[in-house]
Amino acid sequence: MKKFIYFPFIALASLMIASCDNDNKKEIFPEEYYKVLYLKNSGTRTYTMNTTMDDVVDSLLIVKAGAKPQETASVHLAVLSKKETAGLWGYDENSFEIIPESSYSFADGQDFNFESDEFSKYAPISLNPMNIYEAQKIDPSKLWVLPILLESPDSASINKNKNKVLMIFNVNAPLVEWAFNSQTVDIIYRTAEIPVKAVISNSNNNTINFKAIVSAPDIKANVEAYNNSNNTNYEPLPESSFSITDNEFKVGSLEATSVLKLTREGLVSDHQYLLPIRITSLSTDKVEYSDDVRYIIVNNPKYCYEDMDQTKFSIAYVSSDYFDGDWRAKFMIDGTISKGWGSPWSTNGDVKLASDNYDDYCYPDENSNFTFNQHHKHVEYPSCFCVRPYNKIVFVIDLKETVPIFSVGVEKQSDRNLGNGDLKGFKLYTEDQFVLKPAAEYSTPEEKVAAIKNYNTAEAGNNWRFCLDWKNIPRGTSAGLPTTYQNIPDEYLNTPVAKGRYLRFLVTDSYRPGANTIQLGELYVRKLLSVDGYTAQ
Repeated sequence: MKKFIYFPFIALASLMIASCDNDNKKEIFPEEYYKVLYLKNSGTRTYTMNTTMDDVVDSLLIVKAGAKPQETASVHLAVLSKKETAGLWGYDENSFEIIPESSYSFADGQDFNFESDEFSKYAPISLNPMNIYEAQKIDPSKLWVLPILLESPDSASINKNKNKVLMIFNVNAPLVEWAFNSQTVDIIYRTAEIPVKAVISNSNNNTINFKAIVSAPDIKANVEAYNNSNNTNYEPLPESSFSITDNEFKVGSLEATSVLKLTREGLVSDHQYLLPIRITSLSTDKVEYSDDVRYIIVNNPKYCYEDMDQTKFSIAYVSSDYFDGDWRAKFMIDGTISKGWGSPWSTNGDVKLASDNYDDYCYPDENSNFTFNQHHKHVEYPSCFCVRPYNKIVFVIDLKETVPIFSVGVEKQSDRNLGNGDLKGFKLYTEDQFVLKPAAEYSTPEEKVAAIKNYNTAEAGNNWRFCLDWKNIPRGTSAGLPTTYQNIPDEYLNTPVAKGRYLRFLVTDSYRPGANTIQLGELYVRKLLSVDGYTAQ
């Protein structure tokens, strides 16, 4: 009901106002409302800038309104004192500072005259981030501001609720610093080039090209200080063994990389050295830098190697494969420890003991006329399925490339009631080529028996080179065995003996010899890269 009572009154009032001319407005509104000026975006404004910016230009919009806005008017933008600012915004005078006059300017001055047909004007203000930043550094704990008040020297009224702006500034200087605390590098060959990265913080963008100058300050004293603080015993890297370039930052990039060039000349094999470096200056004054010393640990190893990706290997042959779920030979090179290889150990059912008269080679489907268990079809690699004595188990790995071998490693699974990995020892041989001719490819009984015997060694037709006898491989615990490596002996290392594409592993010992079984979770190989910096042969 109320809306029907008041609506006629509101409509009538609106009609009466709309019908008034300018003279009537003078009578209806007091003279102080003829022209009212205010700042469109009054209040507090926060500016976040950095010193690499050029002058930042912002504008205040002054609006002329009121009952008779066509009248002329004059206004002034005043910069307030600290006392006036504290009174208007409620700050303690000790908590803030006003930015210096050198850090701002009014492009069109601080006085504006409005003609009858002008109802708004922009007042551009140019701000200099670098000058504001220099002022901030005087006392960074304080708030740095620019307080502006709109005034009128004539009869124009000022809207007291929209007549002031407080500009608050937070200017950061981009900071160049190293992207690391310490870094360890190896000199693999005779020389090495190592990237050393620096980054810009306190900025989301880099707008200038500049250079960060790098040096190695007081090497001996800094290395001594580092050793004392970290209980280490590094030797200072001789100045003749290195050089380092400067970091060159490009527009749009927040990082740059210098190049540390190292040489083995004058260094001792299997020694560690320490190199302190720091940024000493910049080619620009718009960016700050950290002069903290950073340390690079330089290893000069006699032997350098790399881990090969075992998932790229393949099984070239295995003389006793379990063919059951998680216990296939292929699982010892699959890159996971959840599955592994286990040789057959039970004589129950269709799993047989190997003999010279029984061909247990797993032929492809097209050769299914030969004697073998149907369960063993579709094998992906040459293999046999009978139970063999642990010391007549052999497996051959194809590395897919001919490489010098540095070491081999094993990893054993957690206890799955299979002896924590029964493999205790093996002998390692290398070959450049590998052949295995199964018994079915021979014609005479004597040749077939010889071929079946060859399943235990895979020697026939190959020229295997002995290079390692790994005894007492750790058995592991119920939690398994972490990766454990055994290096090729020095007498064979970096010789043709320890170089090949195919690796033959002849099992020599088991933790459960009576069961004639072995298990292995994962097999690893390390490739020799260099010896004393010279490429491995």
